[in-house]
Parts: sequence; structure tokens; C-alpha cells
Amino acid sequence: MAYPPWPPGVKHKPLRADYAIASPHLPPLQTDMNAGNTRSRRQFTAAIGQLQISIQMPDDEFDIFAAWERDTLGHGASRFTVPIYYRRAGWVTKTCWFEKGTYSAKPDEAAGHMRVNFMLNVLDL
Repeated sequence: MAYPPWPPGVKHKPLRADYAIASPHLPPLQTDMNAGNTRSRRQFTAAIGQLQISIQMPDDEFDIFAAWERDTLGHGASRFTVPIYYRRAGWVTKTCWFEKGTYSAKPDEAAGHMRVNFMLNVLDL
């Protein structure tokens, strides 16, 4: 199944100061046992990492992004592909989805920009 790409005309390059690998993989499931150690096991067979992303978008790009997230992704419910920057590999297109299907945005009225923040789940980070 082909996933929709990041919307054309909207930059995907994150602000450097706010870009972080929040988790190289999702934490294991843990079960407390009646006696002895806690049992830990992987949640998924795929490696799913998380990136903290902030992107500064001009208002017109934010309008495109918001419509894409709402209409194409079904209010953030679907996966999509986007180039992400990962260390020495440079820009690599990965399959991703928004953590909990959402993002936050803060306007900078004076500059005419929106600062969009989200946690991105990334397959094979």
C-alpha cells in the first residue's frame, strides 16, 4: 500500500534547535509478576523510533499542511512518507505518522509564520 507523501509546497525541514530523537525505539511492554523480575518484551517486530519536530511555516504553507492533515490523513489517523534527516545518512524518505494523530501550532503574528510541533513515529529509525 502506498502512503501519501508530505504535502508538496510545504517545507519538511525542522528547526535545528528543536530537532531531537525522542526515542530510538518505543519502550517495551512490561508486566509485573507475582514474584521475581518484571517481564519485558518488545511491542512490535518493526523498529519504531520517535522524533521531536518543530517546523516554522509561513501562513500559506500552514494552510496547505492543515488541510492535508485533516483531509488526506483523516485528521492525522493515516501514515505518510516524508524525508527526515538522520545523522550521516542525510535526508531519507521514511514512513511516519503523528504520535496520537495530532500536532500543535503556535502563531507568530508579527512574522506571519506558524510554528508547528509534533512527535513523529518513524518506521526503521
